[in-house]
Amino acid sequence: MRDFARGEIFASWWTDAVEEFLSTGAHNFRVRMLSTTTIESPAGPGNDQSSIAINGRLRFNVAAVSRVHPGGPAGAYDVFVTASGQNIVNTPQPNTDNTVYSYALAIVAAGTTPAIVAGSVDIFRKVAEVTWSGAAITAVRQIVPLRSDAPIYPTAPLATFTPERVRGAAGQTAPLTVWEDSAGASLAAMLPGGLADMAGYRVGGVALASTHLSDSPALVRTNQALPAWITPVLTNGWTNYGGGYATCQYRKHVGGHVEVKGVVTGGVAGSQVFLFPPGYRTLTHRAWATTANGLFGALILLSTGSLIDNEGSTLSVSLEPVRFYAEQ
Repeated sequence: MRDFARGEIFASWWTDAVEEFLSTGAHNFRVRMLSTTTIESPAGPGNDQSSIAINGRLRFNVAAVSRVHPGGPAGAYDVFVTASGQNIVNTPQPNTDNTVYSYALAIVAAGTTPAIVAGSVDIFRKVAEVTWSGAAITAVRQIVPLRSDAPIYPTAPLATFTPERVRGAAGQTAPLTVWEDSAGASLAAMLPGGLADMAGYRVGGVALASTHLSDSPALVRTNQALPAWITPVLTNGWTNYGGGYATCQYRKHVGGHVEVKGVVTGGVAGSQVFLFPPGYRTLTHRAWATTANGLFGALILLSTGSLIDNEGSTLSVSLEPVRFYAEQ
């Protein structure tokens, strides 16, 4: 380490060293699918600029750059950022930095690298992978992480900005986004219609009873229409109680959560009230406590789908306690 004397010209190695140091902490890069054939690295002026280190050289953009897939057979392709090298000259003195600090994107066949073109593609770095169907990009996987301190939810001064927005295509059936572990195994997926598939995860310390987060009793959905109620055929003399009480009906939510409502009367004690069809049944027998004319009783659901009343009184039997996940 030494001090520079007044009037001394900065050598190019000094600016290189500063740039190399800054590049390790200034990483702020993202890549996304712009269309079925195009990927984009979004960027903008000021705080929206995108930056990345390429072989120890800091490169940044203040406007989005994109790249159209070159076509070719279906399969995996690699995405690189490319840039020109340093261009610092000492004529006229003092040293003049003519380096182009912006970067571009390149898509090449998996396992290959961009061709070197002196003055425009001198350095490169792999940043993502895309899956190509032969006609369209079907997936983009960024392999370069965001900065460790980058916000993943809006906080001041970003409270008025959406940090990430994913828009599905018309008729979207594939997940909008998928989270994977380091081995590539799916951890969670955001499905069309606002459903989050997070099997094995917990909400408020309680294990989800369904693979769909939106169907957990711990959450309330506000943006999806509820499924229609189904009216069963009552058997063994059972009828609806009436008098303002709910009619006997059932429905199944996305994810398999089945609920029953209604009050019935007049049937044979210990008999089947109605039969759930296939797809609305459990793998094992289930039982619930209920009320029958003010007394405690039980409702039993057999794995065959038969819902049986096990009461001492059949004057009024509430079916409201029946809740279960189909085929579980």
